Amino acid sequence: MKIALNEHNNQMQIKNLIAQGLSNEAIMVSYENTGFDESELKELQMLIQKIRNKKRTETGILLVLIGIIILGLGFMSCLLLHYLGNDINFWLYGLTGIGALALFIGLILIFS
Repeated sequence: MKIALNEHNNQMQIKNLIAQGLSNEAIMVSYENTGFDESELKELQMLIQKIRNKKRTETGILLVLIGIIILGLGFMSCLLLHYLGNDINFWLYGLTGIGALALFIGLILIFS
């Protein structure tokens, strides 16, 4: 129970340090100065990377969902405007480009 509580405290401290704009090395130096040994520092380094990757993955998932919604809206509006006999150029090219761009940026963030 004490280990889990310490991990939670470390996560909160690391999130605060990341929010302050510190690099991974600066965070590691601050923990090294407090007396952490080599194995604990390796675990902390993995925890720091995990926290940074979680934020990037959440942003990527949000961008992918926004891209899919925009692509779907573009498709539905193209169908509707085609049957109404209106011009579909903006809806076809504009929304498809915007949606595809958001989708690809989100995928890059998730898989990088």
